[in-house]
Amino acid sequence: MELALDKLFSDNMVLPSGRTFRVSGRGVPGRMIRVRVASQVVTTSVTASGTWSVEVDPGGDAHPKEGSLVVDDKQSGAKVVVEHVRFGHVYLLGGQSNIEFRMREDEGYVQALDAMPQPWAYVYTVPQVEYLADDGSVMPEGLDGGAWLPLGSASLGNVSAVGYYALQAIHREHPDEVVGLVDCFKGGTSASCWVPPEVLVDPSLHEAYVEPFEAAIADKDEADFDREQETYESLVERHNDDLARYRAAHPDRTLSEAKNVVGHTPWPPPARPTSPYRPSGLYGTMFVPASSYSYSAIVWYQGEDDSKHAKLYHQLLTGLIGAWRHALHDAEVPIYVMQLPGYADDLPDSWALVRQAQLRVSYEMPGVHLVSIADTGDEHNIHPASKRVAGERLGRVLSSHSCDGTPVPGKVHLRDDALTVEVDDAESIASDGDAVAEVREDTGWNRVCMTVQNDPPRVLIPVGANTTRVRYGYENYPHLVIRDDFGQPLAPFELALKEGEWSLA
Repeated sequence: MELALDKLFSDNMVLPSGRTFRVSGRGVPGRMIRVRVASQVVTTSVTASGTWSVEVDPGGDAHPKEGSLVVDDKQSGAKVVVEHVRFGHVYLLGGQSNIEFRMREDEGYVQALDAMPQPWAYVYTVPQVEYLADDGSVMPEGLDGGAWLPLGSASLGNVSAVGYYALQAIHREHPDEVVGLVDCFKGGTSASCWVPPEVLVDPSLHEAYVEPFEAAIADKDEADFDREQETYESLVERHNDDLARYRAAHPDRTLSEAKNVVGHTPWPPPARPTSPYRPSGLYGTMFVPASSYSYSAIVWYQGEDDSKHAKLYHQLLTGLIGAWRHALHDAEVPIYVMQLPGYADDLPDSWALVRQAQLRVSYEMPGVHLVSIADTGDEHNIHPASKRVAGERLGRVLSSHSCDGTPVPGKVHLRDDALTVEVDDAESIASDGDAVAEVREDTGWNRVCMTVQNDPPRVLIPVGANTTRVRYGYENYPHLVIRDDFGQPLAPFELALKEGEWSLA
């Protein structure tokens, strides 16, 4: 077996500064391998399966701005050299279509081109392998990605728009810092696609995600799958034609109103054993290759496709974060969860439920932080045409030493007839309109006016003796008015009274 490095270890790569990182690859079983990088030399032996991995501790040494990575087989003399190795901050971006949304699709693309080149940033796109066969062949063939590229006019169009705007915000705060992005995402995917099979063993997750897929592919051959795909594509084409005709005949109707008449785009496509949307599929074909690398932090922007199982999202996201940290051999790598934007055209309160799950996970798991973009989005378009606000907000959080995320509800106290909710991750807050909450009484939900205070930042919500739940911004397309000094919203939330104590629902 020829001496080789795993694919992410290639020319122009960016390694995380200030922390231990791994280098890995393949070789002849039993051979001794020497790795030289960042003034460090580490040796190891190739395992019986033909793989090797080492941890490199920078040891407090100042990294050069640019260097090389040299790996050699001491017995055979075989050598692999990686040039233009840089040290900085490296972020793994994961999720589905809104983090995948490319700069060429963003309304700020032309303006961004005028700012090129940007030699301080480098991007690696993990190839979107849908299926990996036993013989090593991949589907589909001829995939893009798999190389570190400097961020410039030639590469900009294919970069995540959220990632690009985050890079700009980071660069403004730290102009001398090199930044690397690793894009690992695919549109239309459930979080169940991105977890190992053991996460989905849980009975509720297995019933929701695994059993329907297994039933959909049972007792079918390739001809059956092909016929189903042809039927699906015909339905999509017919839907698009019907929608175009309706909008041409009714130009005053919104897209949402048109879809209420014509129907929404058929989704998902029919299941087949090689489908990228199969449970655990992309975990093996995309995340596992990315997991050989080390990261300064991970950004997760996903949840849209799991709205139909919104009550399970807390469990699913918890399993995903735990599994990814385990695979990365880094239990403390920071995770930044993007709280879903606003979107009205889905099951009632389903996006609110997902946002609540994202908030809860950020409370419960150490090193998990929430970046709320719930005040952004398009009421009737699941893919907003601009990612500037979302990306710049993410970049500000990633580059800040003073906050871990955007404002979130903190400790809760009941004083007299008001529930006091402290606000974390904000120095001060203000309201740019009527701040309204909902309280649950015996007679149902009632709207009440909130009071915003500072020193420390907090909100006061009037409650009665029979109040059991309180919520703010708890709807698919929320109207959020409470913000910090940077215009970042207080994250939507729901609180519940449990055994005499108020906490997140």
